[in-house]
Amino acid sequence: MKVSSLLSNLTLLFLLSTSTAAKPPLTPEPKPRLDRRARDSRLGSNFSTIPIWRTFGGTNVVNIGVGGDGPGFSTQPMNLTLSTSINYLLVSTIECSGCVDGGLAYDPSLSTTLTPTPLALQYTYPSTTLQYDSSSISSLLNISGQIARDTVNDGRRDVEQRTVVLVDEFLDARGTVVDDFGVGSGFNPDTEGFYGLGIDLATPMNSLIPQVLASSNPPQEGLVVGIDMLPYSLDVTEQAGVIHWGAVPEGSYRGGWNWIRPTGSLSSVWATRLNKLEINGRDIGTSGFRATIDPSQYTIIVPEATAISIYSRVDGAIRDRVTTSRWNVPCDASIDFSIHLPGGNYKANSTDLVQHRSVRSCWGGIVAWPSGSAMDRQGEVLLGTPFLSNVYTALYYSPDERYVGLAAKPGVGGSVVKPIGNRLSSGAIAGIIFALIAVMLIALGLLFSRSRDSMAGYYSRVIRKQHKLATTQMMHQYPGMEPPPLIMQAQPVFSEPRHMDALYARPFIPGQKGYEREMALGMDPLAGMGMYGQQQHQYSVESDSNRGSGFWGGWRRAKEESQWRNQQGRPGQMVQHAGAGASGYGEYHSGQEQVQPYPYPYPNPYEGGDPNQHPAQGHMTTTDTISIVPREELLSADIPVITITTIITRTILMLTVVAAI
Repeated sequence: MKVSSLLSNLTLLFLLSTSTAAKPPLTPEPKPRLDRRARDSRLGSNFSTIPIWRTFGGTNVVNIGVGGDGPGFSTQPMNLTLSTSINYLLVSTIECSGCVDGGLAYDPSLSTTLTPTPLALQYTYPSTTLQYDSSSISSLLNISGQIARDTVNDGRRDVEQRTVVLVDEFLDARGTVVDDFGVGSGFNPDTEGFYGLGIDLATPMNSLIPQVLASSNPPQEGLVVGIDMLPYSLDVTEQAGVIHWGAVPEGSYRGGWNWIRPTGSLSSVWATRLNKLEINGRDIGTSGFRATIDPSQYTIIVPEATAISIYSRVDGAIRDRVTTSRWNVPCDASIDFSIHLPGGNYKANSTDLVQHRSVRSCWGGIVAWPSGSAMDRQGEVLLGTPFLSNVYTALYYSPDERYVGLAAKPGVGGSVVKPIGNRLSSGAIAGIIFALIAVMLIALGLLFSRSRDSMAGYYSRVIRKQHKLATTQMMHQYPGMEPPPLIMQAQPVFSEPRHMDALYARPFIPGQKGYEREMALGMDPLAGMGMYGQQQHQYSVESDSNRGSGFWGGWRRAKEESQWRNQQGRPGQMVQHAGAGASGYGEYHSGQEQVQPYPYPYPNPYEGGDPNQHPAQGHMTTTDTISIVPREELLSADIPVITITTIITRTILMLTVVAAI
């Protein structure tokens, strides 16, 4: 028995080594150029490729060698079904009588690198074998085997031993041994086991992905496995897809990523919530369903009632009488099938859902679980090649988190119905709205400050303040008189209206500013009314103790008031003094202010006069020449005008944009 098994293994090894169509690459690809636009580190940094092939039975497999240090007679070649629903590397041994159908079993005695362990494994997984009479097949299979460690030659140049489950017995859910004389083989036809990408959450180091991550050098936080499937084809000599182990290369996807956190289910730890399925735009009703993205099958498997509902909306679809899990459809049928997952809606191409079973007949790529099985009752949906060929899939694993990443593929149109992106929660949307409102209010405040700081803004405030002062004084002097209107048809040119505005404003803290304001109001209470031509005002000037007394004090007060008017109202102008007396005469013409002595019998203090002979009495007359300019010219600058209408309009527009997003 062992001699014949050895000869069979050697023959298959020779055929695989000389066939370019089935030979797995044993050298890693060059380091990829990663997409700089990737928003996180889940896409990896270095990868190796593992080709995916398709068997005559329609199963997607990888060709690997188990045992030995590399290609050679010590390696036993095997076809393993690629699956995310299986948590281990499962290989059938020669001791399992019904494990394989058309394949070769693994002989532990021929491996020179095998390390047995005393640990046994009992494992249950869903059967995806499409039997002729699905009603007689149990959907769950139980295996028993021994956990061992051996080298795995799969194209990753991995020289370390990995956990391999050596299967020696198959049982169905009823406890019946599965063998060649029973209801069918345990593994899929033409395969010898499973290349499982699932995770044993209880003992992660028994699964392949956590093992490779733990032994990575340099250490990594997580590991990504990318899957790029090609559309279904009957030609088994053509590659069915490729695995990118360790990183997602640039150019294999387009657009953004939809990272879905899996919730797990009966079928797989990578399963996620299924929002709904649509056929020809109509919801089928899939509340509470779970979806597993699994490359093992070239079909999409759904509960029986769901399959019946789908094909009831496909013209010409007829359920097959022999293979009752499948429906025959016209080869020119058009099936509009959409899958709604968290974060994105996806569409399977109709050409992938209408599959040729012969030259002239076709059947649908959507099949049913066995009626009444656990997978059927719990609403499990397996998304195989018809889904995977339209999207690029990435499985990201770290000890703390798992994600299923989906992205559109280059050259594949119409696969993504809705732009991919994680949906925002209501709290996140509310936070964004409040943040945008805050930013808008700050921007409006800055614009209002800019408008207020303009010359027109200063001028408007000065005129309003002066008009209020003049109106108040007039009402006190003439009670019952109607206040004069505020006239702003034309605007006088102030050299620096901002100084006038600051001067007329009541200071928060009394002091020098308060004194200057009181002096300005005492000297020119009606300045706001004189907007045209020339006007003269006479003021009674009295000195106070800190400015001296007599005609010396009057002269000094007149001088200070003239300087103050120059500094506060018209900066940069010259102040000239001609003589001095008990009072001074100030006159402003064309930007120049002069103080001249009035005729007075007392001598000038500079000529030896006594500054203390007389009290400080005097007056000052000021003539203001005001230039008139058109309002349009003064407002010709680009000054934003912020009104309550503008604020309301912009707020409504912003909320509309946020709601649309």
